Amino acid sequence: MSADYPSMTTAEIRSKFLNFFEERGLKLYPSSSLVPDDPSLLLANAGMNQFKEYYQGKKTMKEIGAISCQKCVRTNDIDCIGEDGRHLSFFEMLGDFSFGGVSKQQACTWAFELITKEFMLPLDRLYFTVFTEDDETHDVWRSLGVDEDHISRLGEDDNFWAAGPTGPCGPCSEIYFDMGEEVGCGSPDCKPGCDCDRFLEFWNLVFTQYDRQEDGSMPELPHRNLDTGMGLERMAAIMQHKTANYDGDLMQHLIKLGEEISGKTYDADDYSGASRSLRIIADHSRAIDFMISDGILPGNEGREYVLRRLLRRAVFHGRLLGIEGAFLTKFIDEVNAQMGEAYPELLKNVALVKGIVASEEERFSTTLDNGRVYLDEALAALADGAVLPGDVAFKLHDTFGFPIDLTVEIAGAAGHDVDMDGFTACMEDQKARARANAKGDAWGSFNDVWVELSDKVAATEFDGYDNDVIDGAKVVALVRNGDDQLIGAAQVRRVFRASPAVQICHRISSSYTFDRHGDDDAVPRHADVQPPLLRRNQCGCFLRVGDRQYNAAFIRFNAEQVEHALHGCPAPMERDGQRQAEPFAQVREDLEPLRRDDGDHIIHAASSQSSTMSKSPYCSGAAAVRFARRS
Repeated sequence: MSADYPSMTTAEIRSKFLNFFEERGLKLYPSSSLVPDDPSLLLANAGMNQFKEYYQGKKTMKEIGAISCQKCVRTNDIDCIGEDGRHLSFFEMLGDFSFGGVSKQQACTWAFELITKEFMLPLDRLYFTVFTEDDETHDVWRSLGVDEDHISRLGEDDNFWAAGPTGPCGPCSEIYFDMGEEVGCGSPDCKPGCDCDRFLEFWNLVFTQYDRQEDGSMPELPHRNLDTGMGLERMAAIMQHKTANYDGDLMQHLIKLGEEISGKTYDADDYSGASRSLRIIADHSRAIDFMISDGILPGNEGREYVLRRLLRRAVFHGRLLGIEGAFLTKFIDEVNAQMGEAYPELLKNVALVKGIVASEEERFSTTLDNGRVYLDEALAALADGAVLPGDVAFKLHDTFGFPIDLTVEIAGAAGHDVDMDGFTACMEDQKARARANAKGDAWGSFNDVWVELSDKVAATEFDGYDNDVIDGAKVVALVRNGDDQLIGAAQVRRVFRASPAVQICHRISSSYTFDRHGDDDAVPRHADVQPPLLRRNQCGCFLRVGDRQYNAAFIRFNAEQVEHALHGCPAPMERDGQRQAEPFAQVREDLEPLRRDDGDHIIHAASSQSSTMSKSPYCSGAAAVRFARRS
C-alpha cells in the first residue's frame, strides 16, 4: 500500500478544491449563514442548504454549477464529541453542485482528477461505493482506471438519497481512503461500509435523477442534479497523514492552546480524561465563535439553546482540566487567528463575541459552583449503580440552573443513570403551574405568546443600520392582552445577520400613542418605553394583520427615555481592575452620549435573551419603531 503522497494544510486544501472547480466554470458562492433561510432547519448543516430553490426549480443558474465551502453545525451527536476521532459539532463542507449543467460522467471525472492529480492520493488506497443497481456510475469509475475490487455495491440505506417517500431521489457514490490495516478491525472481509476506522469516507457524490411516485415508479427528472460534499476536516486528516479529525492542523492549534492553559498533555490515542476534554473545548470553541458571529445569542430555545449548551459544556470540561477562571475568550482569539482570513465575518464583531462569551462563562461558573456541590452530595448518597431521582435532577435544573444534559453526563461518569421520566414529569408540572399563574398576568402571557408564535411568524429582517425609514412595512400579527397575536410586528425586507444585538426583530412593539399631527394621519409623537410595553392604541388608526399601509422608522428618544433605556442595560464588568467587554457594549456606547443632551436622537434597536435582563422591560427583545400611514 502506497504511503508517499504530499502533505497540505487545511487552508491549501480549501483553496485547491475551490480553485479547481472555479477554473472549470462553476461559480464560487460564499458560505451561507449558520442561521438558514429554510424554516425547517435549526442550523445550516450541509452545503446544499443554500441551493435548495435551485434544486426545486424555483431559481435558475446561468453557470453550469456552483461551489462553496459551507460552515455547518450538527447537533445530534454532541454527546459523542471527544469520544472518537470523527464527531464534530462545527465542520466545513466543500461541495460542487449542478442543476442540469454537469453530467454524471463529468462529475466523476472531475472528482477523480482532483483527488489523484491535484491532491495526488495513491489510487491503490482509494475505494469507491455505488448503489446496488447503479451500473452507470460503476462503469464510469471502471473507465477511469479503478480496479473492480476497489468498487463495492451497497444498498439503499447506504447509497441512495431521497427527500422523502415520494419526490426527488437518486443514487450516491462515496469515495473512501484506506487509513491502514493498523486502525482496522482485522477482519479479512473488512471493506468500505465496515464499522471500523480503516476506511474513511471523505467525499459523497449524490446524483438526484429520479422522481419517485406513490406507486413506486421512478421516472427521470427533467434534468439531473448533482450534490457533492467533501468534509474538509476529514480531508485534512488524510492529507496530513493523520487518522483523526482532531489531529489536523486547525484542531491541533486549539488543542495545544488547551494544553498551555491547563497544563495537561494531549494523547491522540486516548479518548477519555484530559484528552477527551481538550477535544471537546477545541471543537466547541469553533462552533461558539461562528454561531455568535452569525447573530445567535445564548438562550433556552432552539439554536440559542444549542449555543448555550456548547458554551456551558466547554466551560465544564475546562473545570475538569483544572482551569480556574475565564478561559474561553482565548480560544475565540485562536479561532479567529486560524480562520478569520477564510471567514471575515469572524473579525467584524470580535469584542461583542468575546463579551457574550465572557458574560455567559462567568454566569455559568457560578451555576457550576453551586449546583455541583448539590449534585455531588446527591450522587454520594446513592448506592452503586442506583438511579438519580428525577426530582433531584429537576431541582438542579430549576433551582440551580444546572442543565439536564450536564447532570446526565456527570452522573454517567459516576456510574449512575438519571430518571428522565421523573425529570420530565416534574418539568410538565412546572409548566402547568406557570400557565395557571400566567392567567390574568399580561406580562406572563406576553412572554408565552412570543414562544408560541415563534413557529408561526417568519423571522423578520433588520434594516436599521442602513435605513431610518422603510416603506411599506407589513403587519404580520397582533397581540392583545396576551392573546395569540403579535402587537404591530413589522416585517422589513433585508437581512442584517451580522448584528447579534438584534435577535428578535419580529417583536417590534407598536404600543405608542397615535395622534393627529399636522398633515400626517396617525403619526406617533413618541413611544412609551415604560413597562409593560402594552398600551391601547389611542386613535382611530387600526393595525390589521397583512396590512402594508405603514412606513417603519426609528423613534427619536429624548434624554429622559435614554436614561431609562440605559438603566435596562447591564454595566460593563470589572475584573482585576480592568473594564471588560460585555454583550451590550455597543448599545451602551450608542446611548451614553445622549445622557446629557436634551435633544431628540435616533438610536439603534437592541434586544437580549440574557437572564441578567429578566427584570428589564427589554428582556424579551423590543425594537423602537413607529408606524406612519403612507400618504
